[in-house]
This record gives sequence, C-alpha cells and structure tokens, in this order.
Amino acid sequence: MSKLKGAVLTDSQLEDLRAKKALALPAKYLQPGGFDLPIGTTAYQASCIPSLAQGFDGKNFIKNYCHSTHDLKDGSIVLMPGINYLVKIQCALDLPKTIVGYSNPKSSAGRCDLDCTLLAEGGTEYNVIPAGYKGSLYLLVSAQSFPVILRPGDTLMQIRLFKGVRDILTGVQLKKIHQEDPLVSGTLKPVFTNEGILLHLDLTGAPSNLVSIPNGRRRWIWPSARASILPTTSARNGSNVMAA
Repeated sequence: MSKLKGAVLTDSQLEDLRAKKALALPAKYLQPGGFDLPIGTTAYQASCIPSLAQGFDGKNFIKNYCHSTHDLKDGSIVLMPGINYLVKIQCALDLPKTIVGYSNPKSSAGRCDLDCTLLAEGGTEYNVIPAGYKGSLYLLVSAQSFPVILRPGDTLMQIRLFKGVRDILTGVQLKKIHQEDPLVSGTLKPVFTNEGILLHLDLTGAPSNLVSIPNGRRRWIWPSARASILPTTSARNGSNVMAA
C-alpha cells in the first residue's frame, strides 16, 4: 500500500485487497483509480429515503420501509419515475482501518437521469465508506424523467478508496489556483467554497431535443442503464426500447 497521505489506491493495490479477501468483487469491475459497483439480483420499492442519524440499518429499512420485492435473477426491472428503489450491490468489503472510500454516480447514470445514492451499513454519510468498513453496500436509485431498464450487473456507481487522510482544498486555495490557471470558464463568476466549486447552468438558450419522436408519433422510450445504448424494438406494444 502507498504511504502517501490521502493517496488513491490504484488497480494493482485493489487487486491486493481482492487477494486478501478485503474486496469481494470480480476483477472486471476494477478501474485504474477505483472500481465500479454492479447491482445485485434483488430490488425493493422504498417508501422514503433513509435517515442516517443513527447509522444505516439495511435489514431494518427493508423490513419497515420497503415493499414490492423484485427478483432480477432471470430478468430486469423497469425503474418508474418518482419511485425510490433499494438494490443490494454485488460487492462486500472488509477494509483495513486506514482505508476510507468515496462513491459517486457514473456518467451513464447521468445520461439516464438517475438519482443514485450509495449506503453502507452503519454509515452516517451518504456515498461514504467509513474507514475499516466491513459489510455490504446498497444502492438507492430513482428515475427522474423517464422509465429506465435495470439489469443485474449494471453499474451506476463507482468508488475510489483512499489510504490515510483525504486532503480537500479550501475555497481560498481553489480560488488561488483558479487565478493562476482557470479551472472553469464562462460568463458567470464561479463561487469557491470549502466544499468545492459551485457551478451555474445557463438555461437561457434554446432547449435541447432530449427525446426524439420517430415518424412524428409519440412513443415511450425505455433507456437502459448500461453504458452503451442502442435503440431496438420491443415486443411490448411495439414501443421503442433503449437497450445495450
């Protein structure tokens, strides 16, 4: 392991964790500076977003706040807009006390307009893997704009593991770097905080065509959460389906 303060673990170091049974995950999901998180074979509809004040308790949350269990072993699930789904991740961790993890959604989740949050057993912060964590991981996911097909093995979140303290630049440091070598550009002045850079979206221009309507007819479009998305034809009412 690297002795650098706050160093990100590389793929070779992640392989070492796999060899030591500290990371139960197929090698194909490893990336140069982290790893992807494949979803499991069971999903639940969740009636709310869990509070982490007392630490996340997966079994208790499923028992008291989840319903409509979906078995994905031989198929998939269609995430309907506005509904929260809890899915167990096909990954288990048994990390050393010096290692902490941070997760974020992949770009494919953003392209499908999915709201994704990672939950760790006993965790008190969303998308954070506590130092020395041992246990399973859960994904809370919700489609924001349109139905999305989700299959076992699809990856919506990724994790970077750090050894030691993760140093974060302050707002003053970010501003100084920006003055010497601009980090962002545009007509709106960026706001620098201790949490990062606040970015603005310019929505004054002409709207983008986010959804095409073939032959002028309105049809459902069912995107897939997989990275590569190609249009095909579904047997379901002849509608267009987005699938890998």
